[in-house]
Amino acid sequence: MVLAGALASTHAWLTEFVVAERLCPWASPARASVRTVEASAATVAAEALREARALAEAPASSRAATTLVVAPALLDDDASAFVRLAQSVGDELRADGLAIDVLAFHPERVDAPLPGSAAADADATRHYAARSPYPTLQLLRTSDLESARAEWARERGDGMPGALGLLVEN
Repeated sequence: MVLAGALASTHAWLTEFVVAERLCPWASPARASVRTVEASAATVAAEALREARALAEAPASSRAATTLVVAPALLDDDASAFVRLAQSVGDELRADGLAIDVLAFHPERVDAPLPGSAAADADATRHYAARSPYPTLQLLRTSDLESARAEWARERGDGMPGALGLLVEN
């Protein structure tokens, strides 16, 4: 499959950074089955909802591990607004009874400091785990995410819950 532009850049970021550095519990060669679609600024929420519903309804044997909805037209938009868009999509999916998690990645994303840590500037390396080359919504089945987090925590044996251990390690 040949990808162009934003999709090619996003795919390279996924394989050369996220998977290579194991930044997410699903990010392993065994789990890296990803569907990637591009959406316009006007259609990103609708496209994410459509893709999330398809992800939830697909038979287990044919399902990708995750779907990335890439929105290059929102590149100049505020990262906080993009995170709010992801939350809105997630709220709608939960209201529909769908167990799909929505994660937001943005080239300018800056997350709040972890409890007990000093505030970091926007260029701190810890922010790069939430940054992608283009605004991107990641759609994951909640059951798959929970399973991957539990597996991640078992592999490390440090006693930390998967999500917390992942944040600390990243």
